Amino acid sequence: MTHDIKIKDAKIHLVAISGHLKPHNATLQATKIALDYASTLGVQTMLFDLSSITIPFQDESKDLSDRFLEVASMRLAVKDADAVLLSTPEYHGSFSGGLKNALDLMSDHEFKGKAVGLLSLAGGSQGISSLNHLRLVMRSLHAVAIPSQVSIAHSYHAFDANGKFTDKDSENRLFEMVAELVHYAKIFKLSNVPSQA
Repeated sequence: MTHDIKIKDAKIHLVAISGHLKPHNATLQATKIALDYASTLGVQTMLFDLSSITIPFQDESKDLSDRFLEVASMRLAVKDADAVLLSTPEYHGSFSGGLKNALDLMSDHEFKGKAVGLLSLAGGSQGISSLNHLRLVMRSLHAVAIPSQVSIAHSYHAFDANGKFTDKDSENRLFEMVAELVHYAKIFKLSNVPSQA
């Protein structure tokens, strides 16, 4: 019982990276909804919207954090987070190049032991391939992609004029995934699973 109380009361910091490079996109909208819901669970949230920040291509330069504040901020935020949410549009059966580059700018130093939630938005009927590919990347970074994942189909019609989901089932699946992500993050935090290399 005491352990259950500790899990319930553990404070969680969630960082999201939205991997669409076009401003005012559906991926960003879904990510914001996810973070808003996480806030209702008592979670502290932070968003890195790749459509609004400038980061370089990974060229293995040793001073990227020194030359680019956004890189330093993103690396530090992910390293200090208890959980990470990665969201992406599905492009040609995979996740976006923008998100891949953001992940390439980091390493297991930032991701090791993190609980990670995965979200994709597809213009067509499904975006599962992007999520499967992200799972492989998370494994390489020694992070733990949680069992639940969400793919939102027909993303151009997923939201109404007020930015709300047109499909309640999509909203419910997203909320369930966020709740699971927070739960895993609390367990990892209290179990002292290493979150830093």
